[in-house]
Amino acid sequence: MGTSIGSPWTEPSDPEYRAFLDRFCVDDSFLAGVRNRMKAENAEYPPFWESRVAYVLTTGGNWAKPIGRFRLVVDKGAAENLVSFCATGVRKISDTQFEVTRENWRPDRDLEILILNPTPQEYR
Repeated sequence: MGTSIGSPWTEPSDPEYRAFLDRFCVDDSFLAGVRNRMKAENAEYPPFWESRVAYVLTTGGNWAKPIGRFRLVVDKGAAENLVSFCATGVRKISDTQFEVTRENWRPDRDLEILILNPTPQEYR
């Protein structure tokens, strides 16, 4: 897990911007959530701490057979946090949890999760 304040996704002029968005499958609704929070707080920069979780799934791609039953639950920790990761068929199962299930599945990419946590007031 990695964490930081200020990332390439905050500056479209940054050369790493597009690669960063693609890495976590950041979509327009996620970016709108960031902009809305900035506007609500009259913030010049996104008022978030970033957490990144990476998990290697593809090294097992040479397994004798696919994963029979695969279930992933991503918990963003708090309802006010924002989360983005690459998956299809994501189902929201609670205020903080998202579920992905697969049958006879062969991963074609590693798992990369981005969670934005509001920056505590004392650090702004």
